[in-house]
Amino acid sequence: MYSDTKMYSDTKMDGDVDAERLAANFDHLDEKLGDEVLNQVYRRLLAGCPVAKTAAHDGFALVTRYADVVEVEKDCTRFSSAQGVIHPPHPGRDPSIPIEFDGPAHIAYRKLFMEVLSAPRVRGIVPYLRDLTERVLDAFAEGTDDDFVQKVAVQIPVRAVGRLLGFGEAANEQLQAFAATVLEHAGTPAMLEAMRELDALASTHLSQRRARPRDDYLTTLVQTDFGGRPLTEDELRNIVRSFVFAGFETTARSIASLVHHLVTHPELQARMRSDPASIEGIVEEGLRLFPPVHTMFRTVTAPTTLHDTSLAEGERLVLLYAAANRDPEQFEDAETFRPDRANPRQHLAFGIGPHYCAGATLARAEIRILLEALIARPPLELVGTPRHLPRLMMGQMMGVDHLPLRFQGEH
Repeated sequence: MYSDTKMYSDTKMDGDVDAERLAANFDHLDEKLGDEVLNQVYRRLLAGCPVAKTAAHDGFALVTRYADVVEVEKDCTRFSSAQGVIHPPHPGRDPSIPIEFDGPAHIAYRKLFMEVLSAPRVRGIVPYLRDLTERVLDAFAEGTDDDFVQKVAVQIPVRAVGRLLGFGEAANEQLQAFAATVLEHAGTPAMLEAMRELDALASTHLSQRRARPRDDYLTTLVQTDFGGRPLTEDELRNIVRSFVFAGFETTARSIASLVHHLVTHPELQARMRSDPASIEGIVEEGLRLFPPVHTMFRTVTAPTTLHDTSLAEGERLVLLYAAANRDPEQFEDAETFRPDRANPRQHLAFGIGPHYCAGATLARAEIRILLEALIARPPLELVGTPRHLPRLMMGQMMGVDHLPLRFQGEH
């Protein structure tokens, strides 16, 4: 049965007509789904049917509760990623490695990413990340552009990704342009053109590594024995695309949203300075309340039920991570930023189960190292009006997009 307004609370908030409409017939691509409206929609969905259904885009089920999202994430047999995690699918786009594969293929592809993203590997680059962070903050403090998003939140992860891949930090502008085009023009010819441009950059570097191997990830990829064969050119370029987009755009949004919260809650900046051990909890609570990725789709592989809702073979469902992270049945005082939660990593910002984000350790390190660097400098303050992304970009991503800041005392 499709959702209707009776599934949700009859209590109206002022100015929430859009939220009521969007909750009643949820459409992740609706341009009205800005940050504030999203939070209202999630409250309504959590108060209603545990697994509601919408008629948007030929219909799909909405998974909002924490326990239900965990059940789906951990069961790739009943709920497959192989039919795509984006809905509707983008014409002309190959399945993304490793996220749109299941079973042995997913495991094999994921191992390629863990060559450079495992916890031991990330620990090995912490000195580099500390140096990079200080250089980026120095440039921000000395520069005239006060947008913390573009000058800090984006620069740290995009430069780190460029270095980890083997492109070098200097490729940051090309990588940023690719990600910005994909976000803004998902599913259009412009997106495909951006993908072709990144593929051309990747192919150039891959050819160079075949001719002159280096001690970097691209060389590792071209030399990999993948089940008794080398990786194909299409596979290699696909891996680079996934690494670039997932490797910095999501972390940039996490950084921007958390720093925005810290600047508007100066007591948290003071707490970090007086108690640096609190930084870990602050990072995790930021990820819980402000996850960059709000949606991922799955496909039902055989008739089944989820929270007493019948699902047919081939039916699509969306995992609403940001709603699950505010589920009051899982998190006490779920709408409140509480860095001292007993189990701060219990959130679903990185997913859970087989498709748990391969870059989670790197993202956490980049955010933590930035906060550690910030407490050694003057407090940050707003010098303008912040701005969120105007809608769920690609039907997936939300976060602060413009954040005018400066260090106190510096003009």
